[in-house]
Amino acid sequence: MSNGPMPLQHISWGRPERGIDLIEEDAVAKFGFSCSATVRASESLPRHGRSTWQVKIVRAAGCAAIGVCNERYKKMKMSCCNESNAWVLSTKTFRLDNFTRHLDMRGGDRKERLIHLTFDGDAGTLSFHGDCPDIEPLTNITGDRIYPVVAGYSGADVHVVLSQGSTPKPQAPFLSLEKYIGSLLCDTQDADVVLTVGDERICAHSLVLNRIPYFQRMLSGSFAESRKRKFDDMARGGSQHYSVAVQDSNADTMKQILRFIYTDDAKSALDGLGFAEVISLAQLADMYGLSPLFEAACRALEQLGKDAVVSGRCVLDTLEFAHQHKRLSLRQSMLALLGTRFEEVALTDRFKALPQTDIELYTEIIKEVSRQMKK
Repeated sequence: MSNGPMPLQHISWGRPERGIDLIEEDAVAKFGFSCSATVRASESLPRHGRSTWQVKIVRAAGCAAIGVCNERYKKMKMSCCNESNAWVLSTKTFRLDNFTRHLDMRGGDRKERLIHLTFDGDAGTLSFHGDCPDIEPLTNITGDRIYPVVAGYSGADVHVVLSQGSTPKPQAPFLSLEKYIGSLLCDTQDADVVLTVGDERICAHSLVLNRIPYFQRMLSGSFAESRKRKFDDMARGGSQHYSVAVQDSNADTMKQILRFIYTDDAKSALDGLGFAEVISLAQLADMYGLSPLFEAACRALEQLGKDAVVSGRCVLDTLEFAHQHKRLSLRQSMLALLGTRFEEVALTDRFKALPQTDIELYTEIIKEVSRQMKK
């Protein structure tokens, strides 16, 4: 068996964002950019062995970028050159770190550049070869799923050229229902709900939200009719969109709530969050009636208390949360932890105000600290 790189026979790009024209001819996908944008393939690369494909930069028009990104890359309307979850070769000099390499398109008579890209799934590297000077490979490419990615400024033209071998183009496999619904998280084109959280607008789909009773009530009857309107920048063919202002939350927490609603994956929604973020997520999950996510968040708080170096502020935040939601196990673990942080906690304005705001919790803390001091 050959150990050489395996030429990709097919790359599925799905439905590109607005501002990107895609023409697919045989083994060539031609991208024309009418605004600064990024398109990510809808299928990931093999995570073992080496995969290779070719890209022709027909016109850079200020900047074109080619390479790979992982599943955490979500800024699909922005250049991926400065994104820590994308590893690219860019025709414009950006931050020259391990995520970006620069291809000089200035000078000479050549207007096009053909570059061969090779992704080594085992080593986590991306190398570039072709009619360009030697370019150092990109390393430390991380993520469970790695996707080809193409970006450009307005006026850029980039062609992705696949192998011309005899292998027939396979039919694009259809996703399972679970994976398809999860994929809608990144689909803004068919979204019909806009959740306004502070200054940020988050797109969602009423068909998915309606499976949650809280959102079903929110989007039905007179409540919804008072908020149903057209958006000039989003309407397509006169379609209507719901506009809902979300209170008592921030955009990041709301996005994690949606991740759970779309996937039923509490672990993914909680991944990488600290105390404050988990508390915010748990409070919102409780309000929306998402009990599996709420329970998972409470368990995560207990685990964070065991594994992390916890500040006094975090202990008090978590203790107040446990007291408010009557989480006995979490409350006991935080009270035990409080004894090691009491001097820090006692100096905070929030603790000093507890006798006026929550005398029951204040009394419980004093009793626990006194008990620990007597040991």
